[in-house]
Amino acid sequence: MITNLLSNAIKFTSRGEVNIRVRQESHEGNVARIRFEIQDSGIGISGASAKKLFRAFSQADSSTHRKFGGTGLGLSISKRLVELMKGKIGVESHEGYGSTFWFSLPLKCASIRVQPRMSGEPLPLHFTRARILIAEDNPVNQKIALKQLEKLGYRADAVANGNEVLHALSQIPYDLLLMDCQMPDLDGFEATALIRRSRSLTHPMIPIIAMTANAMTGDRERCLSAGMDDYVSKPTQIEALGQVIEKWLELKPAHSTRRDAA
Repeated sequence: MITNLLSNAIKFTSRGEVNIRVRQESHEGNVARIRFEIQDSGIGISGASAKKLFRAFSQADSSTHRKFGGTGLGLSISKRLVELMKGKIGVESHEGYGSTFWFSLPLKCASIRVQPRMSGEPLPLHFTRARILIAEDNPVNQKIALKQLEKLGYRADAVANGNEVLHALSQIPYDLLLMDCQMPDLDGFEATALIRRSRSLTHPMIPIIAMTANAMTGDRERCLSAGMDDYVSKPTQIEALGQVIEKWLELKPAHSTRRDAA
């Protein structure tokens, strides 16, 4: 829904701005009602036109279709999806002054289960000393990954493409690399191949975990064939991410020795 509403807002806003706001409307038990708003300073919609916007094949007027294209199906589909999720959707608009499309959904609250430690048990060294590099060209995904790693107790830095990965690895002895596969200039597959063949990097056999939104059959095999060690799907779930990182940090000494010896 957000993608569709955001796309419409950008399409109908030739100047000014488009803002996304998210807030909690209510919270009962383990269910929170979350409201999403996409506000633009675009052409706006008249009151009469706004009432029919969420009908199939409906747009504000015929000139809208001629100028901007589209079938008018997007909003009706969004409305149907919101209703299937027991939510509500609507619009507030003033012709010539922009619009605010919104929807609210009842969402179950997630909880991160952390295994309690015995009193006096020392924190594992990989939590206190490990440093992780994230290769991700999308700024929003970068921030999410950095925040997840912070919650897991790791230090992390982020870069936007394969060339920046190679530069970062030449400067800092990172313990693990989270690699997006699709990046500009030099993608994750090419960067991994260069890292594995490198004779100048101090740690060319650093554990590399692929992060990709692709879920097609064979994607995991392609990542492993390129020289990556493991695979997590995007959007990454913090528990799954923590498990795969811990697995490879614990295997790191043997992993490095095995690969280097080969």
